[in-house]
Amino acid sequence: MNSVIEGNKLIAEFDGHIINYGFDKTGVLFLGQHIGEEKLIYHSSWDWLMPVARKCFLQAEEMEADEWTGSIQDVLSNMHIESLHRELVDFIKWYNKEK
Repeated sequence: MNSVIEGNKLIAEFDGHIINYGFDKTGVLFLGQHIGEEKLIYHSSWDWLMPVARKCFLQAEEMEADEWTGSIQDVLSNMHIESLHRELVDFIKWYNKEK
């Protein structure tokens, strides 16, 4: 499976959505409806990604993880969505190990 889809699934889980594995397809319960994981657009939509960036930043602040707050701020200042997507995926992987 491609890394963008895997990253989007990780972000969706962090964002409180349920990854649902059915017998015939994989999908996500998102905003009250089941959608295929290929329809997650965190990697290409600022509207989807920015609320997660805020949540990650606030979580990093709460955990006093200054390296992450600084890193997320730096990536945000560049306004490059693919870089922010990768940064948030990396943060979420770190966060999942730490919690």
